[in-house]
This record gives sequence, structure tokens and C-alpha cells, in this order.
Amino acid sequence: MFTELNNKGCDLYQQGNYKDAVEYFEKAAEGGYSKAQYNLALCYYFGDGVKQNVDTALSLFNKAAEQNHSDACLFLGNAYLYGQDVDKDIDTAIKWFEKSAFFGNANAQNTLGELFSGANNVKPDFKKALFWFEKASESGLTSAFNNLGVAYLNGLGTDKDAQKAVEYFTKGANLGDANAQNNIALCYEQGNGVDADLKEAFNWYKKAAAQGEPRAQYNLAIYFEEGKMGEKDFSSALKWLEKSAAGKFLSAQYRLAIYYFNGLGCEKDEKKAISSLNDAANNGYIPAMRDLGNCYYRGIGVEKDLDKAVELLTPVAEYGDVACMNLLATVLTDRKGDNDREVAFKWYKKAAEKGYSDAMYNLAKCYHRGKGVKKSDITALEWFKKCADLGDTDAKVMVEQITRELNK
Repeated sequence: MFTELNNKGCDLYQQGNYKDAVEYFEKAAEGGYSKAQYNLALCYYFGDGVKQNVDTALSLFNKAAEQNHSDACLFLGNAYLYGQDVDKDIDTAIKWFEKSAFFGNANAQNTLGELFSGANNVKPDFKKALFWFEKASESGLTSAFNNLGVAYLNGLGTDKDAQKAVEYFTKGANLGDANAQNNIALCYEQGNGVDADLKEAFNWYKKAAAQGEPRAQYNLAIYFEEGKMGEKDFSSALKWLEKSAAGKFLSAQYRLAIYYFNGLGCEKDEKKAISSLNDAANNGYIPAMRDLGNCYYRGIGVEKDLDKAVELLTPVAEYGDVACMNLLATVLTDRKGDNDREVAFKWYKKAAEKGYSDAMYNLAKCYHRGKGVKKSDITALEWFKKCADLGDTDAKVMVEQITRELNK
């Protein structure tokens, strides 16, 4: 009886008669029928045929899930994973995903695989991940084939096997998975697990890019930029970079700025370039933060602002970028604020000790002039010599000059 009531509700729902559908779902749900509880939960959650009530929806999802309704378990897993309408709780999310997966839900199985691969800061357990990806692939889930390909390509939970990775990428790609299409293209481009074939790679990139896959759009842009399939075509490269950047792919946003700055495939446009750098920098993309900091230092496309430059360059220097350490020190030297010279000296020293020749030269100047550190021509000479040994002609001049001064 409850099955018939639920089925009638489904028919009415598909006809767009949500209000009457809810009545049938309610009758079946009151009898404890889990499918009706789940369908009624969806109606309350989205406000279809009834006033939206998320609390009621969650209660119904829980009732259905307790009766092993796999989609209800999946819904609750996602809710706890993302903190949607409930407090975020990864352990509870995994509990519901595992219950859903146990009853054969391929999406839950694949999600578990991704979580045990380290997603959402879950401690990786690659053997578990591989197990769940294999389970999901048995149901033909396209994303599971891609994830298995990644696992075999990188030896995650199994021995590395590039050929097997290609097999899984190909299965997913042929079923239309954009990530798998991009990954099989990479394999053909690099000759990884398959004979290198730039044309085949190009064709797969196009398929993935047409589906809006930002990485594939970026890779396709590089093909046009470098002329891998013929002459260089910056206009086509620009088109795909813009699409990839719109998909929030940070490498594309950064490279797009370079195109706008230099007029590649378009007119030069510093305003657009700065906007694109900002997009990438605001999401912590190190090269964009470095270049944007340089723009604020030199007043390129923006009003010169040394404070803003320091703000952008400091985390990049702390990340370990030696060129940025040197640039940050130069900005601090020019800003001339309290302790700026002392801090600048420390950054020059860090970069110099890592072998960056420009920083060696600047550090030597600090010792020679006593800027940010006690003056020491002996130490200055040591650093000028190191820099000169790397071929810096200005440093060679300074070595000769200081040597003469010391010999007087």
C-alpha cells in the first residue's frame, strides 16, 4: 500500500503537481516508508508543494537514513561534510557516507575514496581510497574511473602503473568525464603510459575544454601559445585563458595578466591585467602576489603604494621565494619607515645565503654603507666577491674599489 502511495506521489511530482504529491508522500511516510520519507524530505527542503522547512526536511532525511535509504544517507553525509544546515562534522559525514556506500551508492563510495585520499583534511588512507574507487567504478561512475587513474598514475594505495592509469582515464574519458579527458590528454602529451601523441592530446583537451574543465582550457591555451599544432595563435590562446580564468583556475588568471600587460592576442590593457592579477593574488597564488606587489612598488597599472607592496610581498618572501625576498628588501629600503632598513637587511641576507646574486650585491652594499647593519668593508668585500664569482660585473668593480680602499 505504501509503495503505491509513494509511486502515485512520484507521478504527480513529475507532472509538476507538487502539492498533491506531498499529500501522497505524507501518507506513505507516516507509515514509515523510507522512500516516501526521503521524497517528502526533498519537498520540505526545496519548498516544493509545501512551505520550505529545513528542520522538518532534516528530520525526515534522518528517519529515512536510519532505515538504510542510501540517498538519504548520502544527503546527510554531504550536509555534515560541508556544514550545510548542520554543524560541520567530518566524522559524522564519513559515518553516513559509509552507510550509504555499504548499500551500493556509487556517489557515496566515490566520495569516501576522495576523503580517504586526503580531501577536506581527512588523514589519507590510500588503500581504503582505492577500495572505494573500485567499488564506485563497478557501478560505472565516470568520476571513479578518473580517480582510479590518478591512483595508479601516482602509486596511491597501489604500485605505480601508468598503463593501467591510461586504461582507467580512457574509460572515464569515453564516458564523458571532463577530468578524465584532461588527464588522458596529459598522458598522451607526456608519453606517460602510452606513446606520445600531441594530436591525440589536443583532441582530448578540446573535448574537456568544451565541457568547461578549466585545467583543460588552460592546457589548450598553452598548445595555441606554443604552436604545438602549427603556428602560434595568441588570439585563440587568449580565448581559452579567459575561459579558464573565469573558471577560477589560478594559473590561467596569472597568465592572462601577462597577456593583457604585453598585448598578446589583444590590445595592451593594464587595467585588465591588474584585475586578473588581483583575482589570482586574492586566492594566494604566489607568482601573482609577487608581480602585483612589484606593480604597487613601481606604480605599474596602479598608483604607487609601498605599504601595499610590502603587504603582498611579505608572505611570498616567507614562502621562500628568493627573488621576492630581494624585492621586499628593496621596497623596505625605499619606504624608510621605522626599522625598515634593519628588516630589509635581514631579507637581503636570507636571499644572499640562498645564493641569489642580486641579494648578495645588495647585502654587500648594506655592509659597505652601514645601512641596517654596522658598517664592515671586510664583510662587504666577502659578499661582493661571492657575487662577482657568479659573473656580476658591477660586483667586480666594487671588489676592486674596496680592495684599493683597504690597502691605503
